[in-house]
Amino acid sequence: MDRTARLMRDGYVEYLRSKSFDPYFGKLHRAPRWRYVLAVPMILSLAGAGIGVGLIASAWISGRKRKRIRQDLIEAAERSVPIMTYPVMANVALLRQKGAVAPALVIATFDTDATTDEMADLVLKMDTVDYQDVSPETRRAVAAMFSDVQYTPGRRRIVPEELTGGRRVYAFDLMMIGDYLPTDTFEIPLVPCVAEPGESGTIQMLPWGIVGWALEAEQCETT
Repeated sequence: MDRTARLMRDGYVEYLRSKSFDPYFGKLHRAPRWRYVLAVPMILSLAGAGIGVGLIASAWISGRKRKRIRQDLIEAAERSVPIMTYPVMANVALLRQKGAVAPALVIATFDTDATTDEMADLVLKMDTVDYQDVSPETRRAVAAMFSDVQYTPGRRRIVPEELTGGRRVYAFDLMMIGDYLPTDTFEIPLVPCVAEPGESGTIQMLPWGIVGWALEAEQCETT
């Protein structure tokens, strides 16, 4: 991992630990505040005291679980490397609603020599696979990726090598956070992420602001 990539990764880890991430974490994993609100009047009434105590206990357990989830995100990010991903399919909310949090299907490789033109061409090949001179197996594999619109956290599937020219490319299920984009809605077909290398692991979207900060820091270092 080069210095710029390390700056991106480490900057993101610090961001996950900071209060700046709190509102976005809240969008991904809702806090159980409503259970506390409901519990108070129930506890004050004899009839609903048992239910109120149960709600408080449930909220406390959920709060501990949220803390564990956040720590898991941090630890996964520490094991990850920055990659540039290329969307092949995205939830329509990302295209229309400012600040939307919604899933997308993106492709990426951990090979550092892959070019933007190469990956953009692969997106086009996947979009037009029915017109490509490829095997039925490749067509079925790509069709299965496009037809399965259910978001599955941590899922990554191998893009058929017949389309990639032998390069190892993965299709990732990615939860996108609209506020991380440099535009109000999803307009730029590039999504920076950090992902755990290998056949399995997590992927997390990087805020474009952290990418810009890392690039600027590297430029200042070299001038």
